[in-house]
Amino acid sequence: DIISSGNYPPVIDQHIRIPYTPPPGVNPYVCVRIEDIDGTVVSDWLYYTPDEWATYDSVLHDSVSGVYYYFTVPGLPYQGKVDYYIKAIDDDGATTESDSFFFLQVEVPPIKINEVLYDAANDGSQGSEPYAEWIEIYNAGDEDFDLSGWMIADDPDFTNPSGSGDGVFTIPSGVTIGAGEYLILAFDADTFNTYWPDHGSAQVVAYGNSPLPLYLGNSGDDIHLFNQMGQEVDVVWIGSGGDMYAWGHAAEDIAAGKSLMRIPDGNDTDYPDVDFFSSDTLGGPTPGTGNNLYICGDINGDGQVSFTDLQYLAQYLFAGGNPPVSMWGADVNGDGQVSFTDLQYLAQYLFAGGPPPNCP
Repeated sequence: DIISSGNYPPVIDQHIRIPYTPPPGVNPYVCVRIEDIDGTVVSDWLYYTPDEWATYDSVLHDSVSGVYYYFTVPGLPYQGKVDYYIKAIDDDGATTESDSFFFLQVEVPPIKINEVLYDAANDGSQGSEPYAEWIEIYNAGDEDFDLSGWMIADDPDFTNPSGSGDGVFTIPSGVTIGAGEYLILAFDADTFNTYWPDHGSAQVVAYGNSPLPLYLGNSGDDIHLFNQMGQEVDVVWIGSGGDMYAWGHAAEDIAAGKSLMRIPDGNDTDYPDVDFFSSDTLGGPTPGTGNNLYICGDINGDGQVSFTDLQYLAQYLFAGGNPPVSMWGADVNGDGQVSFTDLQYLAQYLFAGGPPPNCP
């Protein structure tokens, strides 16, 4: 509830925090709307206290964009709890304090919203809306996870989704996801299996039968993944259709029939416009399979282009060595094949100032 004194105090609302559940050592960002209807906001602070200490420290905003104020909350280097609230004063001296918020700094599993088809092709080639919608989950860790009781929602408040078409789905008991594996959450499993039969070994779980199902917005939406304790594990926001649009850094709203995908799998900077790309990048949606691109010239897959790639390619071409990690990435002269001429081309680039790799 808003606590205020004076006449027509500022309004503080639309609170968003990224990441919602920060791990130890990470300082989360907070965005709120602060607006004064009869004047201007002259000062603002975010007050915070770790582990329920009696005293609060304060920080000023980092930046302002219109009526949206952005703060960095000092986090903890260890697991713990941070409480905070925002205070604003206008030019008449009227004061507003926001609701109190808190976050727990705990390690969260590396489970990611990895690919989303939220706007099916208009020609019906992927099924009809909303039955054609699906969300791919990826386990970026090295151990299996039980997702029983986890929730997927298109509203930051999974307890009371309030927007048009917003809903929440609880993953049923017994659903697990192995290390490096995928899970498909589909509005309708039959539709998904009909139009995407080649989805690897990924389990498909239907969410359209939820008491309050998700209807993903065709102009974009925000999708939140919560664990069984209600802690937000991952979130992506897309285009202008979701609750988190004001935060900025939304993933691009792409054309119907395309999916948005993390490239590579599990890549997460907390900025969807950096992490997500149109499926055009890989030639189309890839539910249940990898989203990984190649680096042109990185023939051994170590993330860089160097003399070791020359050695690797020579071993493959002339000594029966392992094939390139990506044949496309090994076709450095772009002629459509991998041969001795690619070896020459790469050597010229590395040692004689030749043109850079030019893969197809």
